[in-house]
Amino acid sequence: MAKSSSSWIRVLAILALTLAVCVSAAHAGAQFKISDGVTTVTVLDNGPGDSNPTVGVILYAPGGGGPFPGLLVTVDTGISNPVHPFPGTIDLNAIEVTSTSAGAQNFILQLSDTDFSFPQGATNLVMSLGGTLTGSGNTISFDGYEDNTNTIFGTGGLHVGPATFGPGAFSGLFLAGSFPVAPYSLTEIVNIHFAGPGVTSFDTELRVVPEPATLTLLGLGVLGLAACAWRRRKGEASPTR
Repeated sequence: MAKSSSSWIRVLAILALTLAVCVSAAHAGAQFKISDGVTTVTVLDNGPGDSNPTVGVILYAPGGGGPFPGLLVTVDTGISNPVHPFPGTIDLNAIEVTSTSAGAQNFILQLSDTDFSFPQGATNLVMSLGGTLTGSGNTISFDGYEDNTNTIFGTGGLHVGPATFGPGAFSGLFLAGSFPVAPYSLTEIVNIHFAGPGVTSFDTELRVVPEPATLTLLGLGVLGLAACAWRRRKGEASPTR
């Protein structure tokens, strides 16, 4: 009997290991998408266009500003698992887009990842952001999605936003109650409308936060936004390279 139990334990261990490997292999990693409505560029983690070899970080820094007429993309960075220190988080940062066209242009940036498994249950979907926008009539809008169908760029689940801003410095912290079931996907979408020439640079993060930690996060978010604004002012005061 002991021998039979030992054999079953070994079989179950092998099955568990196989399942873990299959789940890991199925996770394709984060994806970043950028479009001007005519040309769309999709960059997979460690795929063509990703200048950072680290798994969990996508760095899109196209030479010459990218394939978008009248638009210059300086650098875009997307961070997800396993690099991000907080589970259930994706982060678009160091984003800078410039419009040199006198006419109206729309620009969309998206970051998405799948197979998030923690946290679950009673949580809040929290979107924090900060940045600047120049140019009369220009606007920028932020949306965040948590999708229990675990679809890359999925927008069928819980939605926080839109958070829309005009020219000047902007920042904010937005949340909605959620109840994610693993595995789930997270997606950030940023819509930029240039009525004419202008520049925007921003950071935005989307995070699933357990209920007891939400108030703490709100306090930390205020401090983080203040620090972001200080870094941005310091960078604007530094000589241009």
